[in-house]
Amino acid sequence: MITLFVNTALKKTQVALFEDKELIGKKRWEGCFHEFDTLLPKVDELLVSVKLKISDVDRCVVCHGPGGFTSVRLGVSTVNALSFSLDIPVAKISVFELLAFLCEGQKDFCVAIKANPSEVYVQGYGKWASVFPKAVLIGKEKFGSQVESDCLLVEDYEEGSFCLPWDKLDFEKKTVEPWYYKEARITTK
Repeated sequence: MITLFVNTALKKTQVALFEDKELIGKKRWEGCFHEFDTLLPKVDELLVSVKLKISDVDRCVVCHGPGGFTSVRLGVSTVNALSFSLDIPVAKISVFELLAFLCEGQKDFCVAIKANPSEVYVQGYGKWASVFPKAVLIGKEKFGSQVESDCLLVEDYEEGSFCLPWDKLDFEKKTVEPWYYKEARITTK
C-alpha cells in the first residue's frame, strides 16, 4: 500500500511516500508562495527517486490547514485531484493533529503556529487543554502572557519528522475541504 503525504500548510512544504506505514521517500523545501510551481514537480521527483509512478499510489494524506490561504488550497486541491483521477481514498489531518502527534510523550504543551506577524494559532494539550481546548487565533501578546515556561511551543517541523498518526487517519473517497481558520479578506473596491 503506497501512501502519498502532502503538507503545504506550513512555511516548509513537505511531500512523502510511505509503503504500508514505512517512510520510503521524502522532500521538504521552502514553499514561499511558489507551491504552484514546485508541488507537482517535487512529487514527481520523489516518485522517480523510489522508482514508482503516480499510478502506484494507493491513497493520499493531506494536511488541510490551518495555514496560508493559497498554499493550503493548493495542497488540498492537488490531493483532491489525485484522489479523483486515480480513484483512491484520501485522509485529512490538521496541522494541530500532526504537530501534537510529534510531541507524543510530552504531557503538557501547546501547539503554536505563526498566523501573521501579530497572531498565532494555538491549541492546548494536557493541562493546557483547559486554557486552549480547541484551536484559537489570538494575539501574540495575549498568548505570551498566558503561557508558562513549561509549555512546549511547536512552530515548525524538525527535519526528521515525517511521521503520521496512522491509527487516527480516516481514509475515504471524499473531497477534502481546506481549513482556513479565518475568512479571506477580499475587497471589491
